[in-house]
Amino acid sequence: MKNADPGPVAALAIAAGASANGAYTAGWIPASPGALLGTGIITLVTGIVLLVITAVGLMRNSIGDNPGTTMFAAPIFGIFGLVWLNIGGCMIFWQDGMQYPMGYLMIFVTLYALAYVYYSWRLKIPSHILLFVMVVIGCGASALGNLGLWAIGGMVCGVVFFLLMFVALYIVFKEQLVAILPPKE
Repeated sequence: MKNADPGPVAALAIAAGASANGAYTAGWIPASPGALLGTGIITLVTGIVLLVITAVGLMRNSIGDNPGTTMFAAPIFGIFGLVWLNIGGCMIFWQDGMQYPMGYLMIFVTLYALAYVYYSWRLKIPSHILLFVMVVIGCGASALGNLGLWAIGGMVCGVVFFLLMFVALYIVFKEQLVAILPPKE
């Protein structure tokens, strides 16, 4: 019997967080303290799920069938889990002036995601290349918006992250879950 692959749960968490956060950041959800708090909670839960998935994967090498897959996935889920926790916490406790630290966090995420564009390309995983290119574009736009360098940066980030939801869902249902189904006879 194989260990369960927690990857689909992580990708579903990313899809949920990306859809809520993207819709709010794009301005499709009317700005209000309740909407900010709700989006912050969803974002925070996304981070918690990603950290749990990282721990499960590292404890039992269950993120994939081989240690190489686990070592590719675990840092992604772990770092992005912490990023989602930070963003969620900032949204929940938002105050004026927080946009600047958020902008610098987005610069870090942009550079980190650029590395995974390269690694995904080396591993020949087209869906992950697309996913990380979208993270680079969205977080780069967010950084520019938060630092006051591009007025529509936040809105662009929101649209890109909302679309990222569909890429995450594709990865869950087409690549990960289909891979474990028995072959058709």
